[in-house]
Order: sequence, then structure tokens, then C-alpha cells
Amino acid sequence: MNQGSGALAGLGPIGWIIGGVLGGLVGAAIWAAISYATQYEIGYIAIGVGFLVGVGVRMAAGDNVSSTTGAVSAAIAIVSVLAGKYLTIYLLMQNALAGLQFDLPPDAINDDAMVAMYAEEIVEKREAAGETVTFPAIDETAEDVPVKDQYPEDIYKLAVKEWEAVPEAEKQSKMEARRVELKAQFDLFKQEVGGVNSVMAMNIFEDFGPMDYVFIAIAAWTAFSVGGRSEETA
Repeated sequence: MNQGSGALAGLGPIGWIIGGVLGGLVGAAIWAAISYATQYEIGYIAIGVGFLVGVGVRMAAGDNVSSTTGAVSAAIAIVSVLAGKYLTIYLLMQNALAGLQFDLPPDAINDDAMVAMYAEEIVEKREAAGETVTFPAIDETAEDVPVKDQYPEDIYKLAVKEWEAVPEAEKQSKMEARRVELKAQFDLFKQEVGGVNSVMAMNIFEDFGPMDYVFIAIAAWTAFSVGGRSEETA
């Protein structure tokens, strides 16, 4: 077997892997960038990922290309395509999450909203004490259900009493504090969902369709052909 002429040829198989991984990373990054820019997952770019992997292995192997370097190329291409798909799904999900904004109308924090907050606090205290709180049955499809219909009567009346006991001079500041609290809860929600997105994106096979397997197969074959086929004629 001839000595390789590639920059990583002296490393042998390790050099092939490094070259293939570098090509795969470039390909996966390009795939994810295009999908993010277009907001559409373009599956056939996976073929380009396979090509770049094959080129990376071939450059590292130099004159030592063979069916073995082809097999290494194909294996790295499959992993690279999966990595590219994961990154694509993750970025698209994160972009959708970034579009969510805290948009609460100025008049949303009113007397009813504050009474509801006090009612929730009462419910939490009773349940923490081991008491079972039975909520009234309401039509879940109905819109704008009055606060008084959402809680047991005694809890609602107690909440109203507590809110009315707040001095008028303090009510506005409490409403503003409530708005700040809801904004913080919203930001925490986005942060937590962002972390969940990275886990959800790991389940890439759930998003797989027949064409995904076709593109992976073509990408692997492309990588095998480019990374394992010698230009020299036997």
C-alpha cells in the first residue's frame, strides 16, 4: 500500500476519522444554518454532508484510499447527518420559542386578577395543611369565566375580603409587583422550555419519515464513494 500524502495520513485511521469528523461538522453546520435561515428542514442537504465527510477522509488518507476508508466515511456520514438533523430541529424549536413574548395588556392586572391571586394563595395554604379543596364545576370551553365561579365560595369571599383590606394607596404597587412576578414566571418558563427543547430534539427518530432514511442512505453511499474510491486506475 502506498504511503498517504494527506496532512493527517501519518496518523492512519485516526487521521481518517479526524478528517471525516471535520468534514461532517462543516456539513452539519451548513445544513443547520440553511434550515434556520429558511425555517425549513431541507433533507437533501444531507447528501452534501456525506460528500464533505468523504472529502475529509480522502484528504486525510491521501493515497491510502480503499474500501476501508470508504466504510469509515459512510459511518461518520451517518453520525454527521443525525447530528445535523438534531441541530436543525433544536434551532428551529429555539427560534419558535424566541418568538414568544410577554404581552400582558396594561389592564390585565385588575381587581379580579388580584382577588384570583389571593384565592390561589388561600388554596395553596389549605392544601399544604392537608385539606382537600373542591373546585366548582365550570365549562372548560367557556371564555372569560368570572373569578367568583372559579373557586369555592368561601375561598372567593375570603380573597375578596383580603384584597379589600389592602389600603388604596398600596393597591397599585401590589398590582405592579404582580406584573413583575408574572413576567419572571414567564421568563423562567421560557428558560425551562429551552432546556426541554434540547432533550426533545434528541428524539430525532420520532420526526423521521421514509425520505429521511433515503437521504441518510444516499449520504452514506456518497461518503463511501468519495472517501473510498481511488482516483488511480488499478
